[in-house]
Amino acid sequence: MTINYPAIFAPQKEGGYSVSFPDLPEAITEGDTLAEATARAAEVLKLTLDGRRAEGMEIPAPSTKVDGAILVFGK
Repeated sequence: MTINYPAIFAPQKEGGYSVSFPDLPEAITEGDTLAEATARAAEVLKLTLDGRRAEGMEIPAPSTKVDGAILVFGK
C-alpha cells in the first residue's frame, strides 16, 4: 500500500535542503540537491513507517493541505 505524505523542503543557507514531515516529526533528512533530498525523503518516510509498524505505533493519516509541501510516496 502506498501512502503519500506532505514534506517540507527547506533550502539551507549553507546549501542543500532539509526535509521534514509535519505528520511524522521523527522523519527528518537532508540532501545537497533537490533530487538527493527527494530520494532521501522517500527513504526516511519508508523507514519511519516501517519502524512505527514494527513498534505497534499509530500511523497517522497524511495531512491533506500543507502550504508549500511536496508529496512524498511511502509504503
